[in-house]
Amino acid sequence: MALNVAIVYLFWSFACTVINGDLRFQQEDGKLSLYEKEQLILSYQIDTKSLNGEYPRANYVHPLNDFSGSTITEDFPEDHLHHRGIFWTWHQLYVDGQSVSDPWVCENISWKVSNVKHQVKKGKASIQAEVDWLIGSNQEPMVKEQVEIIYQGMEDHYTLDFNIELQSLKDRLEIGGSDDVKGYGGFSPRLALGENTTFSDAGGAVTPQNEQVDAGNWMWLTDIGGSKSNVVIMYHPKSTASLKGWILRKARSMQNPVWPGRERVQLNRGDQVEIMARLVVFREKTDQKIINELYQNYSR
Repeated sequence: MALNVAIVYLFWSFACTVINGDLRFQQEDGKLSLYEKEQLILSYQIDTKSLNGEYPRANYVHPLNDFSGSTITEDFPEDHLHHRGIFWTWHQLYVDGQSVSDPWVCENISWKVSNVKHQVKKGKASIQAEVDWLIGSNQEPMVKEQVEIIYQGMEDHYTLDFNIELQSLKDRLEIGGSDDVKGYGGFSPRLALGENTTFSDAGGAVTPQNEQVDAGNWMWLTDIGGSKSNVVIMYHPKSTASLKGWILRKARSMQNPVWPGRERVQLNRGDQVEIMARLVVFREKTDQKIINELYQNYSR
C-alpha cells in the first residue's frame, strides 16, 4: 500500500491493550478505541453495527471527540440514518454495466474488516486494517480496501490522517457518487454542526449550496459539537482520487470533498485508487494563517 508514513505495526489481539506514554488502545464492543490517559479520543468500528437490523455498516470512525471530551461526530442521525461518523462510500457500484449495490445507504453490501493492526510510537497512534467489500447474499468480494488511520496530538490541535486504498477485484467495476447534479460521494465526515457553523477556505468565507462548491483543498468549520470546536477537513493534492469539488451543508448532513462525482470511474481488476485526507481538531479558535501553514506541511 502506497502510504506517506512508514510504521512497523503490531498485530492486534482481542485480549491485549497497548500502552505507550499517555496513549493506549483498547478493544471494546466490536471496535478498537484510542484513549489518551482516561479520555476517549476515537473508536474505529470493526464489527458490523446496525439499527435494529437496518443500515448495517462497519469500517468507520465514531465517536470522535475533541479536547474537552465532547463527541463531534454523529452515528445513525435521525435525518440520515445511514450516515456514520467519519466514513467513505458511494451511491453507485456497478459491475459489467449493472448496479450491484448502493453502499451509501448500506444496501446489498457488507464490509468485512480483518488483519487489524495498531501501534503507539513517539506520540503517534496508528490503525491499519484490510476491508473486503462483499456483495449480495453470496458475499461476493468486489473491492479490497486497505485503510490506515494515524492520530497525532499537539498542544493546540490534533491531526487524524486517513489513507484509503481501493483495489478492484473485478473487471469493469465502476464507482460513482450520487446519480444527480450533486454527485456526492467519497470521504464524508458527519460532524455535529452548531447553529452558527461557518465555512471558510484559503480564499475566505464559503457559502454552502445545494450543488457542489468550488473551493480549495481544505475547509474550515466552526461551532462543531457541544464545545463549539474548530475543525478543518484537508484533502491531499496527491490523492489519485482527485478532488472534484465540495458538498457542504449547514445542518443535518455530512461534509464531502467529492470524488469522482456523478460520472462513474471504471476500475479493472487490480486497478487501485487512493484517498488521502486529514482532520485537524483545534483546542481553541484558530485562524487562516495557521491553517494554511498546517496544510502546506501536510501537502508536502
